This record gives sequence, C-alpha cells and structure tokens, in this order.
Amino acid sequence: MKWLLVPFLFFTHWYYTPLESPSNPVEINSIDLNLKKTELAMTFFSLSDGEAALIQHPNGKSVLINSGGRDTKQELINLLNLYHVKQIDTVLLTSDKDCCVKNLNWMIEQFSVRSLISGRSVAQALQHADVTDQAMNVQALNTGEQWEVLPGVVVKVIQDNEGMDLVITFLNQRILWLNQSNLDPKTYLPEGEATPTTIVKLPGRLSEEFVSDEIMKKLDPQMAFFFPENRGEINNDLLEQLHHSWVRVFHNHDKGAITVKFTENNYEILKITDEKK
Repeated sequence: MKWLLVPFLFFTHWYYTPLESPSNPVEINSIDLNLKKTELAMTFFSLSDGEAALIQHPNGKSVLINSGGRDTKQELINLLNLYHVKQIDTVLLTSDKDCCVKNLNWMIEQFSVRSLISGRSVAQALQHADVTDQAMNVQALNTGEQWEVLPGVVVKVIQDNEGMDLVITFLNQRILWLNQSNLDPKTYLPEGEATPTTIVKLPGRLSEEFVSDEIMKKLDPQMAFFFPENRGEINNDLLEQLHHSWVRVFHNHDKGAITVKFTENNYEILKITDEKK
C-alpha cells in the first residue's frame, strides 16, 4: 500500500506533520478535505479523555462515532471547527461508558444532531440523552443488522454485548471497530472474497488467538488505532504482532487528530497535533 499525504492544509496552533518524509511541522488554520463523489474521510480524534471519530461524506453530511469523555467539549469544538463541521447528522454510539457518551446531550443540542444509532445494549444511553425532538430518528440495532448511515456507507453490527462491535463498509474499504477484548476472531473475518480490512480500531487487550499469523493474514489490516482511554492497557504482544504483520499502529498520544481520506483506489493520511514538535 502506497502512503500518500494530503497536500491541502492551512488553524492557529494546529500543526500538520508529514508521516512519510520527516520535516518540521507546518502550522495550519483549517482543513478542507475537498471530497470528491467517490471519496470519504474518517478522522480519529485524540482527546484528553474518551474516544470519538468523524466520518465525512462528499455530500457535506457527517457521522460522529461516540462523543468523547469528561471535560472534552472544548477539544471537540476546536477539532470540529478545524474540519469545518457545523452540524452532525448522526451520532453512532458503540458503548454506554463515559468515554463514549459523556458529551452526548451537549452534542445533540450544539450540533443539531438528527439521528442516533446504537446497539440494543447501549439503548439505555439514549434514554438519558433527553431526546424530545419528534424529528429525531433513533435506531437500536441488533446483532447482524445493518444501516446505511450515509449514502454508500453501511454499518453492520457484528456483536452487541459489552458494547457494540461494527463493520463499516464504503466502496472497497472495510473498517472494523471493536470494543470488546474477549473476542472470537473468526467472527470478524471477511466472508469469502470480501474486501480486506483497511482499518481496525482495537481495544487495548486482545487474546493471542486474535492476533495470530493466520487471523492477521485473513484480516489484512493496513492500520490499527487505539484511543488514549485504553492506551495504558495496550498489550505489548499485540503491538509486536501488529508490527510483525506490517500494520501501521496509531496510539493517538498527542491531542489532535489523524485523518484517513479514502479515494476510489487508495487512501491518504494526515496527522494533526496541537503542539509544534
């Protein structure tokens, strides 16, 4: 896989760092992803607490996966402003833990959220969201069910137990979002000649079986993401196996974001931090 870097950046006190050719960070004031019809962007926010990721569609609509943790409202505002996001069309909740739902009520009001999606095990979180707007579309999905969250972007629930594990598909991209550490790895493998996995978002601790050579070969992920909330729990054996399998690992240590812009046949990556290093 060839690594390409986005050429179009320019936020006060935000810095773009080239990933492939080390050089001095470049200060930027905004990011225009300029998405074409067959493109999609997924941005993993690195917050001081909790997890959140943003999916942006070329039609201007967006989906936020989880809403971050405690005391991260201003961080979210800064990052969403950086990416020119004024409205969140859908919030997708994968867990009812504070790391995922702490800002939910505020997010609904602040960004005019129109739709909420969760698994059945997270439905209780929606009861505390104070959703009174009759126009709000609320979907609670069962294991095996799927939903088109954006045109051409389909979310399927693989498992819904202690949080919801998902597969997100778009064109020839497959994104695996995992919350549970006690996993049957075969549950998450692509079927037949299905699209290999581009990104896998992992919990900190996984069984050795999950990261075996056989499983990693079948999954064939290009990137793995961990959020700060579980960074201290990351299994060193897991990291070693991921590196051994030529998987690029992102810990999200620094406040900021990592964006993957999917094109029709490839993807581009950019890293944004709030410090000039």
